[in-house]
Amino acid sequence: MPDPKTGWDPIKIGDVYSIEIEQGMIGKNILEGKVLGTQFGNTAEIAILANVFEFASQSSDAASRRFLEAGEYPGKADDQSDVELKLVYFGDDVRRHQAFNFSNIPLRARNAYAGGSIGIQIVVMEVDAQAGPVASLLTTLARFGQQIIPGPGEAKDILLDLGESLLAGSKDDKLFEYRFVLSAGAADAHAVQATFAPGRYVLRRSQVRDGDMDWANLRLDNNTSRLFQKTANRTGAGATAPEDGAYKEVRDDLYVVLNVRRYPMGTTPEFYLQKDWSDYRGALQTAADAKAAPIDKVTASVGRMLVDSRSRNWGNGLALKWAVARSRMDAYGLSYKALSSSCTDPLLLRDADAAEREVADAVRDFRGEYQRADAAQRRDAAGAVIGSEFQATDRERLVSLIAGYFMPWTTTSADKSSFTDAAAFQKSFVDAAAAGDLAGSGLKAAAQRADPQTVCGLPS
Repeated sequence: MPDPKTGWDPIKIGDVYSIEIEQGMIGKNILEGKVLGTQFGNTAEIAILANVFEFASQSSDAASRRFLEAGEYPGKADDQSDVELKLVYFGDDVRRHQAFNFSNIPLRARNAYAGGSIGIQIVVMEVDAQAGPVASLLTTLARFGQQIIPGPGEAKDILLDLGESLLAGSKDDKLFEYRFVLSAGAADAHAVQATFAPGRYVLRRSQVRDGDMDWANLRLDNNTSRLFQKTANRTGAGATAPEDGAYKEVRDDLYVVLNVRRYPMGTTPEFYLQKDWSDYRGALQTAADAKAAPIDKVTASVGRMLVDSRSRNWGNGLALKWAVARSRMDAYGLSYKALSSSCTDPLLLRDADAAEREVADAVRDFRGEYQRADAAQRRDAAGAVIGSEFQATDRERLVSLIAGYFMPWTTTSADKSSFTDAAAFQKSFVDAAAAGDLAGSGLKAAAQRADPQTVCGLPS
């Protein structure tokens, strides 16, 4: 909107002007993260960056007077043009629907106008100064998370979605970017154009992207630089048109209000140092890393806990499969004992054969799972193998559990040497080249327990 005193009277060569950001609103979307489509996080770190320049009068100076693309926001150390976004404002505790806690922050301090068009670029960023130790912790959790939660399922999907959101959220997000040019006043006075003239300029980000901005029902309060919009009057019958309603402050949309000022003749220019965004961003990251350094110890501890948890999961799963196989062996023992009353009874033989088959199936299932556990490898962040997921302690615990079924050895006639330790058990019964028959050993043990005399003979 034009300056109330001068209207759209353009700024002329030699005039002293300044450009400030008077006020702004964050809106309701701060992009802290989403889990299954629902946003989380009530506060955010917000930075407002600016690039203001006057078009060059010579082509040799044009390289340093241009708009910046997204990949150039952080700046480059070898960029000889020294074009960088400048940090205008940084808030580390900005809430949704909050007005920014600043007023009249200069984008360009008082300066004499040289006659060129003025380019203005405003960027609002949600900053995530993710400390290196924190990122390492999240990476550790993500690397092991899918392994710890066995099988697919809704809970697993939610946790993986959360992990992805946290990791994806560890990057800066652009909430708003707008660039425009205010033309020099020497252009045709009757042309419709954005002229470089004193006045306020409102840059607003609307969540509704498929329609025009409803400027006709917006009003800027010149005292507070707050934006208001007419709303529908719901109190009167049939009164639903926006123009029938009262003005309500805009809080849901992100917007900033710029003010171009012209100063009286003789006003001296002034200088205001704005920090390059790349410098400030680097300092912010360094501070975050230093503050979070103790988390490295937590990461190591969590990593060990996750490794132990995964190994226990393998052991517990195998113990459960062994329990199933053992129950099938006990069921076979009952069938064998009944058979001892008549070794040729076809019905009893059928029951014993069926029970024997169930033992073989259960042991085959156990063996296959053990082979999968043995093949599962732990890897570091680079993908290099650093050990087995199924650790020696849990292997030994499992073999001790299995060996108990065959004790006392003199009763079951089991080969004690096959149960000396986990390595011997795996070589005898689990490996692809294993010569031992765990199902056969179990059947014989069950038969001898059920009928020590083995009237019908031991299973083959």
